[in-house]
Amino acid sequence: MKSISKILILCYSIVLLISCSIREEITFNPEGNLTYSYLIDAGEFMKIMPDSLNKGIYKDTLISFNNLLTQKKDSISKLSLENQKKLEALKPLFIKVHQDEKKGEFYVLIYGDFTNSASLNSALTALNSIDNSKNNPSNNMEFLTNSTFHWKGNVFSKKSVKSESLKNDSVAQSILPLFTGGTFKTIYTFPKEIKKVNNSSAVISQDKKSLSMVFDASEYLAAPQKTDLKVELVK
Repeated sequence: MKSISKILILCYSIVLLISCSIREEITFNPEGNLTYSYLIDAGEFMKIMPDSLNKGIYKDTLISFNNLLTQKKDSISKLSLENQKKLEALKPLFIKVHQDEKKGEFYVLIYGDFTNSASLNSALTALNSIDNSKNNPSNNMEFLTNSTFHWKGNVFSKKSVKSESLKNDSVAQSILPLFTGGTFKTIYTFPKEIKKVNNSSAVISQDKKSLSMVFDASEYLAAPQKTDLKVELVK
């Protein structure tokens, strides 16, 4: 999993160096399954990065966890059953890194299709802990916040908390001001019209089947619960 850890380190380094945009999107289907994506857009990073560093950055890269786990099945079989189960949860996920120096494009996209919200939660939990075996916040590759989603019937809810890094590590806490100027945007699309939502920051689309919220990235990281919400759809 070394290649995955390097990409997650890259994600973390990007947001430390320059304000960037983060966009989280989920599309919910009537059968209960969903599509998830988490995009870190750091095109501005390309404009200020020295050529010497530019050469070391990943070009276009696509990682399928399903394929990766199949390739590593022999070594994975030697792990504890708990760790094997955790890795299995990663199968629906893909990580794409795109870089185009001429166009000034640079982004990291984490995405996948999931059978339900529980499988999404399991995958994100597993992704956060890939390189965290030493339990050292300074080496933590997790997202800067941890979110849990629940989607069933006509109700969707989200709960977010700070990562352990931002809770316990003074170095991680000190980088919060560096996010000033960046944005965090969420977009959720549903199969039915929205009846009501309990977050005043939510903007409902004209067809009432999606909502969006935009936050200052530094404010979001300081208080991720600002993105918590409960959505009820018409029956």
